[in-house]
Amino acid sequence: MTPDMLANTPSMMPPDGVIPNFINPPTHSHWATAVVGVFLGLMLVMLSARLLCRAIVVKNIGIDDWSALAAGVRSQDVLISLD
Repeated sequence: MTPDMLANTPSMMPPDGVIPNFINPPTHSHWATAVVGVFLGLMLVMLSARLLCRAIVVKNIGIDDWSALAAGVRSQDVLISLD
């Protein structure tokens, strides 16, 4: 089979009583956005608490703190990509 034919051929027939919906399938992406948003908010609170404690109490910000900050800033793209 050519790649075009293979891409348009189903692997098997659906079970009895199931009507395939490839045009507008049901999705749970709103749940994923909500869960990622909640945990992203918690991560930002914990990251800011860590950085404040290291800056004020320990008075020494190390490479691990800078890498945690970079990861926290970079993780914002996860929520944007879910939209």
